[in-house]
Amino acid sequence: MDIHQIINDIIVFYQNAPFVAIAIAIVAIFFIFRYTKLFLKVILLALLLAFVFYAITNIASKSVSEKEKLIKKDGLSDTNN
Repeated sequence: MDIHQIINDIIVFYQNAPFVAIAIAIVAIFFIFRYTKLFLKVILLALLLAFVFYAITNIASKSVSEKEKLIKKDGLSDTNN
């Protein structure tokens, strides 16, 4: 999944559900002022998990495409023999 697609999905969510977006913003602002260290730790953890998930899906999609290329290459070599 491309990072631009993720950002686009977030924007579409905020446009389709403005009340939920406002509620999320209010809760985030509350936690920023009330529990600054906890909020920063949670954001850092969320970013780390998002990066790990993105890396895993990126590696998995590349391995699947490489596997398909190898299967096609193997299939072509069998038909030529």
